[in-house]
Amino acid sequence: MTQEFRFSVKEVSVIPLGKGIVLQPLPNSWKDVFQEMA
Repeated sequence: MTQEFRFSVKEVSVIPLGKGIVLQPLPNSWKDVFQEMA
């Protein structure tokens, strides 16, 4: 991921599910999440 994502303290992670999308609190930064997903 070359694009930077900047959010406020109220960060949420988007987890796609079979029937929809779930938003949940994201304690880590987006960059850390993308690194784990990569």
